[in-house]
Amino acid sequence: VKMLTLLCTAGGAGWLATQATPWQAWTASYRTAIGERRQIQLADGSNIWLNTASAMDAEYDDNLRRIRLYAGEILIETARDTSAPARPFVVDTSQGRMRAIGTRFSVRQFDDASLLSVYEGEVEVRPAKDAEAKIIRANEQVRFTAQGIEPVSSAMFAQQAWSKDMLVADNMRLEDLIAELSRYRRGYLGCAPEVADLRVVGAYSLNDPDHILTALEATLPIRIRRTMP
Repeated sequence: VKMLTLLCTAGGAGWLATQATPWQAWTASYRTAIGERRQIQLADGSNIWLNTASAMDAEYDDNLRRIRLYAGEILIETARDTSAPARPFVVDTSQGRMRAIGTRFSVRQFDDASLLSVYEGEVEVRPAKDAEAKIIRANEQVRFTAQGIEPVSSAMFAQQAWSKDMLVADNMRLEDLIAELSRYRRGYLGCAPEVADLRVVGAYSLNDPDHILTALEATLPIRIRRTMP
């Protein structure tokens, strides 16, 4: 009986350790379901938009304004802090910390990396296991892991269109558009390789993802196959 008790206890502890991140997402103060988008205003006047299937906590104290992103994507518009001295505004993900420098930016959490896109101002990014930080400026974006920062690329204004309930495709590959659209609806959504490289231009309402599929079928040489309702 003692041995069985030890085995059960060890197994439970191991499961809790591996499930720490899902539990944080499930119990987060701010969450959105699949297809849902939400805007909140924090105590200091900063505005945050949560994209589909996102989870975060906001932790403010006398020294720091901290956002912890567990899943999904957020768009942030920081407000000037009225405390003296002003408290830094930071966003933490599994891969590291970002410090805002009076700005508007988005952060997306992937399984093994974080994507930072800056639209106004600047953001300092510091990976969790790398002491070297890097400043990302307006119209730039960067993907980083806990070990380091990848090369900087251009951030497109259309990337934040989801905060206005829109999906904007500017010469986007069909496969990439379908992958993005799949974030906003339940069930499987895939793209055949024969049509994956077709290019799409347009602006679509995220309030009705299935209508987007109908519109794509009407304008592209493709057929939508629905195997189930």
